[in-house]
This record gives sequence, C-alpha cells and structure tokens, in this order.
Amino acid sequence: TGKVFMPSMVGGTDLAQKASMTAFVLLALTECSRPGRKASIAGGAKAVTYLKNSFNNVLASTSNLRLALVTYALCGAGEKAVARRGIAELLNRKSEDPAGFYWTQGMRSHNVRLSAGALTIETTSYALLALTCMRDTAAYDPHVASSVADYLTQKASPTGSFFSTQETVVAIQAMIEFAKVKNEVPGTDFMVKVEAVLTGGSQLLGTKNITNENYDERQVISIPPEVNATMIQITATGVGKGMAQVACDYRLLEPCDKCPFVINVTASEKSTAGDKSTLTVDVAVSWVLDYGFIDQ
Repeated sequence: TGKVFMPSMVGGTDLAQKASMTAFVLLALTECSRPGRKASIAGGAKAVTYLKNSFNNVLASTSNLRLALVTYALCGAGEKAVARRGIAELLNRKSEDPAGFYWTQGMRSHNVRLSAGALTIETTSYALLALTCMRDTAAYDPHVASSVADYLTQKASPTGSFFSTQETVVAIQAMIEFAKVKNEVPGTDFMVKVEAVLTGGSQLLGTKNITNENYDERQVISIPPEVNATMIQITATGVGKGMAQVACDYRLLEPCDKCPFVINVTASEKSTAGDKSTLTVDVAVSWVLDYGFIDQ
C-alpha cells in the first residue's frame, strides 16, 4: 500500500472509501496512457474489476462526488455499460438553480480545508466529465451537459478560477472536454459589440469576433473609468452560444469591514429578429446610512 502525503491534493475524494481512491488512481493511470504517452497500467485491469464489483455500493452511497468519480473512471476505462447506471443515478440526484444543473457533494467531507462551494464545483465537474465521456451513447443528454457547463462558467471568477486550485483544475478539464464535444458541431461565428449608452448617444468600447478557432479563449473588453455611461449594451450578432460576465472594480481610501455602499448589477436580454441579441447591463451604487438607503 502507498501513502498520500498531501490529502488536500485529492480534493473532496473520501480516502476512507477504497472505491473513491481506486477511481482516483485509475483515472491518473488511464489519462497518462492515452495515445502519445507511455505508462504502465498493469494494475488497471484489477482496479476496473474492483470498481465494477463495488459499483452497487457506490450507487447506494449518499456521496455524489464518489458516484461521479467512479462513473467517470469506469467510462474512461471503457466500461460504459456499467457507467450508464452511474449516469442515470447522477441525473436523478442533480440540483438546479438559475445558473444551471449542479451536484452537491452529498455527504460531509473528510477534508475540512475545502468549503461547501469548492466541493460542489468539484463534484459538478466530475459529473460533467462523466457525462461527456458518454457522448457516443444514448446515456448522453446534451441539454443537461450544456446546462452543467453553463453553471460552471457562471460560477467562475472573472479570472476563470474558483475557490482553490483543486476544483479549478477539475472544472477547467471538464469544460475543455465539453467544449470538444460542442466543437464537433461546427458553426460558431458571431460578433460581440460593447457600447456605452451616454446622454444623447452611444460610444463604441470594443468588438470581438468569436469563432471555432478562438471560442475557448477569454475575451476581455475594458471600460475606461472616465466613460460616464448610464448603461452598457452588449450586442451579439451571428450563430453560437456565449456568456457575458461583468466585473466591477472599485477603490477605497481605507479598508472597511462593513462598507457604507452596495453595488447592484442588473442585466436584461432582448432578442431581435434574425440572429441578433442585446444584453443591457446597469450598474448602480446605493449608499447605506443608518440601515436605510439614500439616493443612487
């Protein structure tokens, strides 16, 4: 047996459960033995047999992370008939909020260093990896997979990261695998235009052309602080799917535990005839005084 010197590196994986750790190691072996790489996976067959024999217990477990991890590992090892059962159970356990479908870990983690939010991102990411791995089977649901990818995208910070390195790495891997599936259907080609709505007119702040060649790159358009806009309009024209994220920066003369203001960001989308959609973003600052609000 081996020793894990840094348990935090395996994220929310419950080390006390052999199935989780076996799946974790099996994934490392199979991902390192893909075409173009050399790796010895002599123990891989035994690991697959163990996970198949333990799968009923995994299905009965309340841990969504364990279920997603083992399902993904079995699918990656070519055991898609068994993995199909795991996908069906994952779909039954999914949750939903306005951002999309997601999975909580489902049980208390041994790793107190990870927050509930981090574990949700990690669990959801492994579920998306399992889903995309099954894309050539009837178990793959493109609507669910797309919704899960939307959830991860919207929960990311403006820099593309999450709570810690662990779930950020898994989430990026999951979104890349999903993007590969989406890119199997060519046709992404749309122009994004950002305008500042000013009194008496508008000012063009920048344009970005999104294609199949650069769809996986983060496109940034900065709004200069001297632009005194009442609103910002983001217009997309063409074919494809994208997400607009607004990041607001501000500076304080002194740090404060409870700042006397609230920043509210609201957005409304409007689709017009043809292939054009416009997102209007309004950012307002409300000053707080004696637990009441004064003028914005």
